[in-house]
Amino acid sequence: MHTVATDAHRMDALGIGGRALVPRTGGGRLPCYCSCMGDTAMLDQLLDPFAQCLDAESAQRVIEFGIAPAFQERVSALAERANEGELTEDERTDYEALINAADFIAILKLKAQRRLASNVRP
Repeated sequence: MHTVATDAHRMDALGIGGRALVPRTGGGRLPCYCSCMGDTAMLDQLLDPFAQCLDAESAQRVIEFGIAPAFQERVSALAERANEGELTEDERTDYEALINAADFIAILKLKAQRRLASNVRP
């Protein structure tokens, strides 16, 4: 089974750090992530109005968002099992959902950072 590295910022959004590897399926496509990767631009546009609602304190809280250590351990275990090609179907579904959530959170964090930066400009 081949693997492909996901962007580090995706898993960093969940507080995981480093690079995560996700097993490929036949044809080289990730079953969930690659099929919706083009949706990231739509998600980015969808979240623009949300970012405009953030005041400085709220933006900072979004930027600082992280997951609980116990949950991070679970995610790290799934990442390791994915690297080894040992995920069950249920684990693969959970892991793919985490990758998608990490994308969502990363976009939110970037938008919050931009909003905060735009608030401090003269």
